[in-house]
Amino acid sequence: MNVFYKQVFIPLLVLLLATNLISHAQTRIKDIRPGASSSSPEQLTSINGTLYFVANDGIHGKELWKSDGTEQGTVLVKDITSGVEDGQVQHLTNVNGILFFSAKIISAFGPANELYKSDGTADGTVELLDGQGNKAESKNPDNLTNLGGILYYTNTLSLGGYSYTNLLKSNGTNAPGTGRITYLPSEPPNFFKISQLTVLNGILYFTYGGALWQSDGSLVGTVKVKTIAPGPGNIEIQNMINVNNTLFFTADDGQSSGVRRLWKSDGTANGTVKLKDGIGNPAEAPNPANLTNVNGTLYYTSSIAKGGYGYWGLFKSDGTDSPGTSFVGTFIKSTADTPLIDTNIPYDATANQAASPSSLIDVGGTLYFVFAGNLWKSNGTSAGTIKVANAVNPSLLTNVNGTLYFLSGPGSIYKTDPSANSAVAVFTSSDPTYNLTNVNGTLFFTHADPATTGVELYKLDSASPPSDFSITGVTNVNCSELTAGLRSLTFTPTYAGINGQPISFSVVNELSPTLSAGPYTLSLYTDNPVITLKATQTGTASEVSYVYNWLAACESNPPPSADFAITGVTSVNCATVSAGLRSLTFTPTYAGINGQPISFSVVNELLPTFNSGPYTLNLYTDNPVITLKATQAGTATEASYVYNWLAACGQGARIGDESISALQVKLLGNPVHNAVDVEVTSAEGSHLNLSLTDMQGNLIGYNKTEQAHVTERFRFSVSDQSAGVLLLRVSTNRETKTVRIVKTN
Repeated sequence: MNVFYKQVFIPLLVLLLATNLISHAQTRIKDIRPGASSSSPEQLTSINGTLYFVANDGIHGKELWKSDGTEQGTVLVKDITSGVEDGQVQHLTNVNGILFFSAKIISAFGPANELYKSDGTADGTVELLDGQGNKAESKNPDNLTNLGGILYYTNTLSLGGYSYTNLLKSNGTNAPGTGRITYLPSEPPNFFKISQLTVLNGILYFTYGGALWQSDGSLVGTVKVKTIAPGPGNIEIQNMINVNNTLFFTADDGQSSGVRRLWKSDGTANGTVKLKDGIGNPAEAPNPANLTNVNGTLYYTSSIAKGGYGYWGLFKSDGTDSPGTSFVGTFIKSTADTPLIDTNIPYDATANQAASPSSLIDVGGTLYFVFAGNLWKSNGTSAGTIKVANAVNPSLLTNVNGTLYFLSGPGSIYKTDPSANSAVAVFTSSDPTYNLTNVNGTLFFTHADPATTGVELYKLDSASPPSDFSITGVTNVNCSELTAGLRSLTFTPTYAGINGQPISFSVVNELSPTLSAGPYTLSLYTDNPVITLKATQTGTASEVSYVYNWLAACESNPPPSADFAITGVTSVNCATVSAGLRSLTFTPTYAGINGQPISFSVVNELLPTFNSGPYTLNLYTDNPVITLKATQAGTATEASYVYNWLAACGQGARIGDESISALQVKLLGNPVHNAVDVEVTSAEGSHLNLSLTDMQGNLIGYNKTEQAHVTERFRFSVSDQSAGVLLLRVSTNRETKTVRIVKTN
């Protein structure tokens, strides 16, 4: 087995395109089938932090197993079909902490697959009786679906020489707790089946015979919502999904030139309608696929036919007609292509154009997908739909608590997250890897070692290797004139690779080492425009430096106010393209945001755009200063910020470090009078600290959360504070943001 467990050192040019490649430690949990034969674990399913799966130890056949991630805790749950014969365990489904599945039973009527449940013990793994005495008549459970702690499922039914498709439900007990809701004919020539079970607002929806149905769990409450295509044809609805309490699906109603279109339903006949995507000719964008919920918005893909050429398009929908349902962009191979719209997304001209976008997945509100042999991500705009670097031939995309893990090639595992534009290797092997699965924040997978153990169960250590400690930037807090040629600068450095240990900070010739967390205030002369920041962290080996052109930042920073302004720049990545040419990726920070759209531009470098960033520019080193511009709807003036990007690139930005600040801090009103209300997002799962101080560093309020949710809100009382500027510092274990607040009386 060719597996490598070491930090990967690669040539500088590649290093400029990727973050440090540090392999995680991995563990083969257990050689379930000793020797070179494979136990071939499959159907990996996480329930309350325990992994359930199906494997063959060579003694009991393919049966149900479980694992807590240790060798001792990886055990056979039950030999359902005794001996070496397989138990045919299928459809593992979590319903409120109870595992439901189907497995083979042998009865007087012959073998059949029936419904089982398990609590993880042999005695608690039992067949559930549905009240049908002849088991051969009611068999083969499928479409297992959780609705409010009740299992809904389908099976096949044979009665009086006729075939039916059954809808059933189970509360985990024998009949009548497990039993039939209704049954519908499944006869030639169409053999219609109940399928696509989907939950919406406490009601079960499903398809049967080209129609949409719903059920409240009772016979009388199981009714047809709407027939999409009347007639005898087997026009099945496909891709049914609940997105933000709207049911979406695709179907051909016989009126769309023989192609499928996007539909939505609110559970009524009148509310079950075809959505308009802005394309007049349905044949030009047929057959939507890959319907995926990304933070409450539906994303999907479609082929596009125009002018005798075929393209692939990425779409999104909020459940309303165009422009609510519309293009994100069209993938083109060259500028000579003439697709349907002008929101083009170029991709490698040597790639296979026939490879459809696939594997759409939501990771922390960012869409990831596979296209033309590469990994892509999108924020819902054409400009924000980009290829992720260092991610070739990806598959098995898996979200592990906000980090995307995926397979690259046959055996290597890579990871990335929405704050990065590249991927890093965490497990490298030339032997096949399968079944990436999130179990309570730990990645489990199966992997082949043909020479020694065959295909067995593995996991990655949950603790990720820390990134290198560094100063990544500066948050400008305040810059004011003391006298001619003398300024007062208040600022806070930002760090990467924080390990929770104390940090000693200093400024060469200006500030002695201190363990104070900042902000720091210096009196600086304008004839010394550049200062060098230094920091050391307990537990890391070396001191880090950052060269900061404070004067360039000060000259464009307005005094503290509630006016809309560009307050600084978060430097994300600075990479050498060629001699004298750098690629700079950055995000501006603002004050006085009112929630309205912001148009951002860079003089002579970037035309105005409503894309929220990050932005990437190719800049020549003989032009070290750029001017950022922004206008906000509802504010009167354009904001400017002069940014010495080359000074930041020179030493302050680690080459190839593409960590983008994900932490979002929003003031719910600024200026403030009696209270500061703040909303923090994108800190999910992190330890979150908030401190409010005055400009002298006096603590006004402090708040913390051990494990943050997606959105957290906090309030600080400031009714007894004098008018002036306050500083709110919000930090996680990975990043810190400082926000200026204007207090009025």
